[in-house]
Parts: sequence; C-alpha cells; structure tokens
Amino acid sequence: MRQYWKPLLTAAFGMAVLTACEDVPAPYNIPTENSGSSTSEDYAFLQAFETGLGGCTNESEAGSLAWEYSSSYKCVLITGYKDFDGSGTKTNQSGTTWLVTPEIDLTGIDSAFVNVNQAINYAKTTLADDHKLMISTDYVDSLGVAAATWTDLGMSLDGLGSTFTFVNSRVQLDQSYMGQKVRLALKHVAHDSYSSTWEVKSVGIVKGAVPPPPVLDDLVGSGTADDPYDVASALRVIAAGPPSTDVYTKGIVAAVDASSFDANYGSLVYQISDDGTSANLLQVYRGYGLNGDHFTSADALKVGDRVVIVGQLVYYNNQTMQYTTGSRLYSLNPIEGDTIAAVKDGDQTVTFANFSTDKFLLVNEYTDSTATSTQLRIVSMVVTYADATTETVTMSDLGLSNGADLSTHTLGTLQLTFSKGDGTASSKYMTAGGGVATVNSNNSMLIESAKAMTSIVITAAAPGTKSYNGNTELYGIASK
Repeated sequence: MRQYWKPLLTAAFGMAVLTACEDVPAPYNIPTENSGSSTSEDYAFLQAFETGLGGCTNESEAGSLAWEYSSSYKCVLITGYKDFDGSGTKTNQSGTTWLVTPEIDLTGIDSAFVNVNQAINYAKTTLADDHKLMISTDYVDSLGVAAATWTDLGMSLDGLGSTFTFVNSRVQLDQSYMGQKVRLALKHVAHDSYSSTWEVKSVGIVKGAVPPPPVLDDLVGSGTADDPYDVASALRVIAAGPPSTDVYTKGIVAAVDASSFDANYGSLVYQISDDGTSANLLQVYRGYGLNGDHFTSADALKVGDRVVIVGQLVYYNNQTMQYTTGSRLYSLNPIEGDTIAAVKDGDQTVTFANFSTDKFLLVNEYTDSTATSTQLRIVSMVVTYADATTETVTMSDLGLSNGADLSTHTLGTLQLTFSKGDGTASSKYMTAGGGVATVNSNNSMLIESAKAMTSIVITAAAPGTKSYNGNTELYGIASK
C-alpha cells in the first residue's frame, strides 16, 4: 500500500544552492554553557574549553596557524581559511597544528576511553587525514611534538565534516596505556587551497569502557521515504547518536517561527510532533520546501499541516534535537488511505471502484520511456456517489486554451487539483480530441467532492496509433 505521495500540492518556488555558512543566517540561539561533558561520568582527566585553552598548548609543525579560543561559542577552534590581515577578505593558509594536553596520569586505572566533544565543517575528502586524535607516552615539553612518538587513536568522525553540530567521539584506550602517563593531542592539517573549521568544546579521559549504544527496538518506521519515522522514533534515534545519512520523518506542524523567514534564504524554523501538540517536539532548523525549493512567505507552512521531512538529524550542542540546516519537505499534506487499482476496459475506459471517500488521488507513476504511452488523456469522468446518484463532468468545459497548464479547477460539484510532482512535464489542457486533460508520468490529479464517492469511470481520448491509454502503474488513493 502506498501511503505517501510526495508532490500533492506544490507551489512555484525558486531553487537555492548554499555553499558556506556565510550564506545562511547565524544560529538563532548560541548556548552559553558548555555541553561537552557529563558530570555523571567518572573522568580521569577533563579539559573543558569554556574560558580558554586551559592547560593545553599550541604547537605548529608547519605554517603559522594556531588553535584559538572563541568566547562566542565557548570552544577552541582552528581553521586555515579566514581574514588573516584584517582586509575583510578571507584567504587560505596551509599548516599542520597540534593542540597538546597536559600530562595525564593513568596510574591505578585499569580501563578508560577518550571522549572529544567536537564539530567539523567544510571538510573535504581528506577529512580523516586532516583531523586526528593522537596519544604519546614519551612527550617532553621542552622538545615538542617532533621529538615524541605518537600513535593515531583512529577516532571515528561519524557525523562530522559538514556541519557545526557537536558530537561526542569516543575511543577506547588500549590496555597498554593503563598505569602510564600520557599526552593527548588534536592534530589539524590545512591546505593551500582549502581548510576545514574544527571546533572542540572538551577533551577528556573517562574511566571504564565505552558504553554500548542503546538498543533501538519498537521504532515506528525505518527512516526511509516509503517508511518514515514518526517523531517519537526520530527523537530516540537522535538520542542514540544521529546517523550521518539523510532520514525521513513524518509529523504534524505544531509551531512555526514566522520571524525566522527571510526572503533572501527562503527557509523556515518550525517544530513538528506526532499529534500537532507541544509534546515531544522535533525542531526543523531553517528547512526548505518541497524538493528543496524556497518557501515564499512565513505562512507557507501552517500549524496542522502534515509533512514528511528528509534531511540530517542532529543533536545541536547536546541541547536541541532537530533537523539541521538544509532539510526539505518530501511531502506536504499527503493523501493517506487505501490504494485503489485501476481497471482498464480496452484503450479508452479506466474504472476505480469499491471505495467510499470524499477525496481521491489519481496517480500516474509509469516511467518506462520505451512504452508507447505513459500518459492518461482524460475526456470525461462519471462519478457515482454513496447516495446512488451520479455526476458527469467533461474536460472541454474547462474552457482553456490549447497547452494551458492545469492547476486547481472546478467542474460541476467537483474540485480537481493537478500536480506535476516529479514528472518532467506538467498536466496540460489540450484541445485535440474535443478537449482533454493530460496526466503525464509522475503527475497526479486530486478529486474532491462534498459527499462520498464510490466509483469513478474515466473516458480517455482515442490512442490513435498508440496501443493503449494509461498504464500498469496507474492507481488511486482513497482518503477521507
């Protein structure tokens, strides 16, 4: 059963391509407290960067870059792309730069892991080579990093590289380090033509083993287009550690921040829940419309709208569970209901029967370009109602010019809404054959009535030299 058909009622929006954080507004809320550590964990060592570099030291292996403290974001950061000379123009500088911790005594500890609370953005394919967590047992302050023996701890960079969302990266220490005195170091590489920005809120060593990920059973949905999560499940997935790939979530809009709309960006900040109330909210931060198009106004989304969203789930600063910048609507107010198969009688009659509903979505999903026809050309429709009355509507009564795009039209007591969806061609009115409405591949037509319909019989234009009108992927969705 198909429950979601994404492009039901699309609007004409402009496309946007965002290439850097300077192209979007700054986050609306900058947390004022460090969220990089948890007091519930037993730390053998913890360096939080709330007020500066603490006991850590900068060392440049190559170039003149340095780790710096950001009072705005309560973290330390490094980048090789910034305004170095105060001219207002950003340039690239290469460099290999280390941030080395004080000596850490692991005497009397039999198990421990490293926890780094960090965010990395603008990384390239060299992400793993440019961001390393290193450890040494023979570092000497007066001799520096070049004289020490370092081991790459192989820190996971899952969820890092393309967003300023902070994640906790954890690495279990080998037993050989227990009982020793060690140094940790963060090693960053910037290139002549590009550089990431690496932000770190804290570095620590926690006693014990890395806790296993929580078991995610009984989730509603699987996070795919055909089977999206509900909001409660999406929140559980975020809490367990957001995936690095796009996921789909369905919900009802509970609140829209109208002040977040800016015509230059065409995005909105809004919140969804499973029931449209303020309970268990999932925030969508600067999300876009259908197919990633711009929203055109602050009221493009309304409280009560049913949506399916696709994008990256994040735990922003370990405080806000949300879709990060760049998510998009996969569907807006989708029709949900029973799928009704089309029954074709020869080339010119298509029947949908055995349902009772006041909304019926006709969908054409045929995409085989080798077929003789992927188009349904509607001449007229006979609708039978639950009260046994019938109504016939004829497309020629639309009175449109040849080639006119079809949108929302009233014929008799019916309202017909045509949508292009993912199709390459939109539905059009054609005068040939006495006047027909075309429903092309991946188009849809929503039929709405004031009372329950029980069958719809469509008469199609003669196919001429083509072998049939309509196709095996023509179906309807009946919904109240």
